[in-house]
Amino acid sequence: MGDDASIARGYANLKFTGGRDQWDETASPVGSFRPNRYGLYDMVGNVHEWCQDWYGSERYHVLRGGSWGDDTDGMRVASRYGNRPEFTGSVGFRCVVKFEGE
Repeated sequence: MGDDASIARGYANLKFTGGRDQWDETASPVGSFRPNRYGLYDMVGNVHEWCQDWYGSERYHVLRGGSWGDDTDGMRVASRYGNRPEFTGSVGFRCVVKFEGE
């Protein structure tokens, strides 16, 4: 997706869409945008995702993926933010299954 907002609009709910989607200032329903080339939906944008690991000290948990309030700079899976565990902004989580032996 990179830094090209015209491409990013089709794959993520993000800031500065110029009215091109119906979720101008809120989260969108899961699966509202196209999947990435791996067939995964909503990997960036919409809401930040909590991660189990700590950000710096043990006061902040890692948040990844950017939210609807971020521009293309925050729309990278590798982007990391930190916030206190009690933070209740535009955040969610992703369920992950680890398959042993594969």
